[in-house]
Amino acid sequence: MINKLIDYILLEADVYKRPLRKRSLLLLLCTGAGLVIMLDYSIQHGFGFFNNVYSIIMTIVLVFFCGVFSMVVYSWPTADLSASIGKASGKMNITVKRMKVAKGFLFAVIYTGAVSALLRTFFISTMDYNTARLASVILSILASVWAGAMITRCIFSVFEETAKKKLIVYLLASVWYYIIIAQILGFIIRSAYSIIL
Repeated sequence: MINKLIDYILLEADVYKRPLRKRSLLLLLCTGAGLVIMLDYSIQHGFGFFNNVYSIIMTIVLVFFCGVFSMVVYSWPTADLSASIGKASGKMNITVKRMKVAKGFLFAVIYTGAVSALLRTFFISTMDYNTARLASVILSILASVWAGAMITRCIFSVFEETAKKKLIVYLLASVWYYIIIAQILGFIIRSAYSIIL
């Protein structure tokens, strides 16, 4: 029962083991992740990018950029560090492993980001500004903790040698996720907003 619940929360390990064979699926996942990231951000800061055609076009570009940029910046270093931590053997090409970690990351963004967006909407609609802002910060941290757990499961399924260093891998996955999603992308989106609006 508990294992089944964990599989629902973190997804089954087999999901992460299967490689991404189609570029179209990768692009779809990147777009989905970008949409979730933009939605989660916009719930806090408004949907002003629908002001005109130029803003809408730039937002579409930004959605795709967020998905691709976050995937590359997160997955490549994470896969390389995981290989180093686990002293991975050459049984599987590192490029294949990177793509599996990328898939795990994109699933984590979409899965946890969608829940985060729903909860953030609830906070903003039911709480005063300061309380909602504090709750949103806490939510971002908790979402990173959850996403980190999903990505850790992905890493264990791809880099089996890392299973002996669970805490290190989990901290790496969670902290790096928070830095990329909540900090770096937040800064990029804010900067883009200042240009678009």
